[in-house]
Amino acid sequence: MEGLVVIGPGAFSDCTELNSIDWNGKLRKIDNRAFAGCYGLEKLNFSEGLVVIGDEAFAYCTELISVAVPASLQYMGERGFLGCEKLKTVNFSEGLKNIATECFRGCSKLKKIELPESLSQIGEKAFYDNDSMVEARIWGSPEFGEMSIGYKDEVINPDFIIYGQRNSSVEKYADVNGITFVNIMEDPVLTITPVVTPEVFPK
Repeated sequence: MEGLVVIGPGAFSDCTELNSIDWNGKLRKIDNRAFAGCYGLEKLNFSEGLVVIGDEAFAYCTELISVAVPASLQYMGERGFLGCEKLKTVNFSEGLKNIATECFRGCSKLKKIELPESLSQIGEKAFYDNDSMVEARIWGSPEFGEMSIGYKDEVINPDFIIYGQRNSSVEKYADVNGITFVNIMEDPVLTITPVVTPEVFPK
């Protein structure tokens, strides 16, 4: 991947023998379906500098276990990690702004997430049908799409708890959807380190 700035649409889709990727610091965008169906991938640790992950970029990478998001990343596309059924860990970084519609839908092993204060939007059904999810910690006050988190088959998981700040959109989302809400400041287990990132938006 040396020297690449953009990985184009479908560039490596269905490369089922691909099991690792060496990223470079110049990469800014991974386009739509670039690595969709790459069953061999188990871990993704993106390099700093990446700004955009396109729609369905890693959809149905069914052996994927962990994803580490750099502080430079601002946009995660629609159905970006759809159907990554073995995904257990996603380490989000301060700087992320948008998690689009159905981005992590069907990631049935994902139990807990922590979303940064910089996040401004969580798309419709972004974390839908995540059978194992029991906890989300959300530091900011993002805009929520319909059934964006905590739902399976259009019903709230009764064991799901959402942590957020008082009088935030998180508390409102919990109240409207009948989700157990906990004031995050009373249990502030912070693992995301705030950073300053440049304002770069996807086209």
